[in-house]
Amino acid sequence: MAFTVYPILSFIEDLYQMPIGEKRFKHYLQKLQGTDKNDLKAPIMGYNPMAKEHALLQIKELQQLGAESKAKHIIETINTYHPINQSFQVIINLADDLRGAWSEKHATEFDSKFRFEGIYNKGFCTPYFFTSEELNESIISQRIKEAIYRTIYWIKNKDEKDLDYFFKQEVFVSQQCKTTAHNVKQHNVNDLDLFLNTHRSATDYNLIFNFFYGDEASEKLGYKTYGISSLTGFELATIYALNNQTI
Repeated sequence: MAFTVYPILSFIEDLYQMPIGEKRFKHYLQKLQGTDKNDLKAPIMGYNPMAKEHALLQIKELQQLGAESKAKHIIETINTYHPINQSFQVIINLADDLRGAWSEKHATEFDSKFRFEGIYNKGFCTPYFFTSEELNESIISQRIKEAIYRTIYWIKNKDEKDLDYFFKQEVFVSQQCKTTAHNVKQHNVNDLDLFLNTHRSATDYNLIFNFFYGDEASEKLGYKTYGISSLTGFELATIYALNNQTI
């Protein structure tokens, strides 16, 4: 048992070439749910079934960059070095954060990284991309690896899902993906470290979101802020990983 690729991009390309309307939406739901509206056949919730031309172009770019082939190659390596006793299908999602008011990027990304237990329990792993992104081979590979390693972390750790858990998850992901620090701001580390150690057992959504995304993203969504602006939790996790720092 291991990770495998669930090919979806060709289906979505065909979907987006259908005229926008009820027929396209029903086609999407059939793939998502099958004949049971309470079931989940393929976790394609990130896709906007009514997306316009910009989303189709992004799907074509994912295909031109060989996203699913890269996923297969990455999976073969991870399956060799990180064997698991469960089966997971890796299915790429493209969230439309540009038009149609379908997805807000930070909130959608947060859910894909920290609130995927329902998807996990169904045996899926869902790397997310966004229509606002400029894609390249490096981003595609990194995003796929990160999603798989988050799933591996959940398989091996059944602790309370608090800030401490999620931070350790991101340190693990950074370590496994060998995330570099060339874009990581190294100032105010002590302040954020103090915040982390003060709130490790916190389960409040607003606090955890703010820790990882900062005040600007929280304010945009109307969430409570905690004074996190110069360094975020993701960056702190990368610093911990690079320094082999005790969590």
